[in-house]
Amino acid sequence: MTKEKDIYNTNALGDILTDLDASPLSTKQLRQKVAEAIAFLESQGIRDWEILEAWSDLMWKAGNREATKALEKAAQEVKKCDSVAGR
Repeated sequence: MTKEKDIYNTNALGDILTDLDASPLSTKQLRQKVAEAIAFLESQGIRDWEILEAWSDLMWKAGNREATKALEKAAQEVKKCDSVAGR
């Protein structure tokens, strides 16, 4: 059995999120924060499709079934592309 990578409990993500203040972010700022978080996860060996699966799980827990389906499909497609590319 393989051990699933823990993408929910990372110290560096806390550092990224700590920089956020109470005021709403602009779209540009939000994209930057998401890019930083994804770059950190990827630096830890977390694959794109694993991020999508985690996001899908969060959407499921939030009750957004349509987003869950879309994210699961995206994760499957990225995983398929990774396997074809030999990653």
